[in-house]
Amino acid sequence: MASAAAAPPTVPVFQCTLRADERSRMFQAGYRFPEKMTYQDLCAFVAKESNKAGFDPLRPRIHNNHRQLDYVTFYCVHKRHHPEQSRLAKGLPESTSKRPDRSEEERRCLYTSCNFEIRVRRSLEVELATDMSTDELKEMKKSTKFDWYMDSPQDQSKESRYIKSSCHCFTHTGHPRRVHPLSDVTPDMRSRIVALAQNNVSVASIQTSILDEFKVMLSDFQVCFKFSCVVFPRFVNVESCLEF
Repeated sequence: MASAAAAPPTVPVFQCTLRADERSRMFQAGYRFPEKMTYQDLCAFVAKESNKAGFDPLRPRIHNNHRQLDYVTFYCVHKRHHPEQSRLAKGLPESTSKRPDRSEEERRCLYTSCNFEIRVRRSLEVELATDMSTDELKEMKKSTKFDWYMDSPQDQSKESRYIKSSCHCFTHTGHPRRVHPLSDVTPDMRSRIVALAQNNVSVASIQTSILDEFKVMLSDFQVCFKFSCVVFPRFVNVESCLEF
């Protein structure tokens, strides 16, 4: 009797839940942002924190209830709906098609059903007009600063808003990380860099070693500065080296 066909290999499902840690303390309900920021500064800050955690920058979506810019939802770029756009899918004749057949396009795998989403609210201490023109709204986004915070059930109750416990989804699913987590140079990393530099290990190899051991990627500048403290101590301010 013929043997049963081998079962197809199981494709692992990527899933990663972001939690507040030493790389980014932002991913928790109730988090208060460190300073007043404009809308544009907020987007840049959130993008950087997402990179620190190892993912692409998040995409913003503004929500207005009674005022302009009540809160901002940041969602994963892989969540975008990306249906087939080819001529064949649209049923268009070749002579009228402006787009080639993209049914085999590898880029399509970057768009999944990832539901990662966070809600950032602004304090209502600053009153905004409800009838802003497009130009006034653009100017407000880049010039007016607000206090921002991550929404939470406690804030919703205190502000007499609709209580929605699932105001954040901190889990990425269905797509790989695109960047390595970033980090400052910790004392343990510093000791490791010094030990490798004393053995004439290259900068790229030091970065690889740090990535393997500490799961973060240091920049060339971070490694080279520590490297120079050992190789060229006469030309480096030792105190600043130890503080870096």
